[in-house]
Amino acid sequence: MLRRIKKTLIDLRLRQTYGADFFDYVKRRRQIHSRTPFSAGIYQDLLKSMSGDSLYSIHDYMSQEKVANLINVFARHDIDTQQCVDNMSMMLDINLELGVRTAAYFLVHDEYYHLADHREVVSEYRESGIEMGLHTQCYVDNSPLDYFRREIESFEDALGFSPKSFTIHGLGQFRIKTRMEFRRKIAKLYQQFGFQFSDAIKAHRRYQYVIQDCHGSPDQGGRYIYDDFIAMPPTLPRSSNVLILTHPCYWNNASS
Repeated sequence: MLRRIKKTLIDLRLRQTYGADFFDYVKRRRQIHSRTPFSAGIYQDLLKSMSGDSLYSIHDYMSQEKVANLINVFARHDIDTQQCVDNMSMMLDINLELGVRTAAYFLVHDEYYHLADHREVVSEYRESGIEMGLHTQCYVDNSPLDYFRREIESFEDALGFSPKSFTIHGLGQFRIKTRMEFRRKIAKLYQQFGFQFSDAIKAHRRYQYVIQDCHGSPDQGGRYIYDDFIAMPPTLPRSSNVLILTHPCYWNNASS
């Protein structure tokens, strides 16, 4: 019952903020485009389309700039698995080719990959201007801030530099209250941990829309993307912040 009430309130806020037409698009009109694996050409074509359209301004991921009367676009890649690491260059090279200053975020707990094994390639992309940061999952621990500090140390040991930005690894509804409490605390403490930016901190950036490749469940038919990877929502308000979020493990080099 409480979950249903919460969903109703979220829907009401979405409708009030962005209008009935945009609400209807998100809830009813957008369609599933394809299922994993996705063609990297889809991602490339999306960035090309936005780069050539005066309606959009594609920003350096670390920038807190926002251009009025344009749709502000930021691109990010979360590196969750070994397959993400294996496919990372494919996605990052697209960004470099198009001059998009993207970012990649890494887990450090060695459950799915050993970050230290990829120190050289991370360093090369970092030198090219791509932000390399921490993908924290500290809320899995009963002492999230202590765990967060250990993750920072593990990142530094693995890669030889300190992360300047972080994102939060999503685990569905798992320990969601602990995750939200961490977000509230770190918004006040992030500089004490050596960070400059996180899109988990509302004062740094809020997104009005997210184009992402992680709809659905790997256990229930696989991941899918909507047709917003092909064409942006037609009624997205000007001055909106839009995140393009990908996980390279879901992509391949097949043509679009």
